[in-house]
Amino acid sequence: MNSSTQNLKNMVEELLASMPEIDYQEENNIIRLCKDKAIFGKIEKDKIFLLSTSGRFIEITQSTLEDKDAFLKTATLAYWFASGQIQTDTDVLRLID
Repeated sequence: MNSSTQNLKNMVEELLASMPEIDYQEENNIIRLCKDKAIFGKIEKDKIFLLSTSGRFIEITQSTLEDKDAFLKTATLAYWFASGQIQTDTDVLRLID
């Protein structure tokens, strides 16, 4: 793992400190973010991606990374989707209300 990837992993660990029991699985230069066996994010090619409700990994913007609350919210939604707790954007709105 190169130093840039390690720095990103350290940043993610810090941003997700309030989200317990995250497993960081490293394989083929990709770090997968897992919780309860659900993969909800990854670090690949020096970029952070989180699962969206469309079922695709989307790159996280620098502004989201700079806002701890925004990143934690996005990561939590990604985990909920990956674990099957939500399936659509409507489910997200239902949970928030």
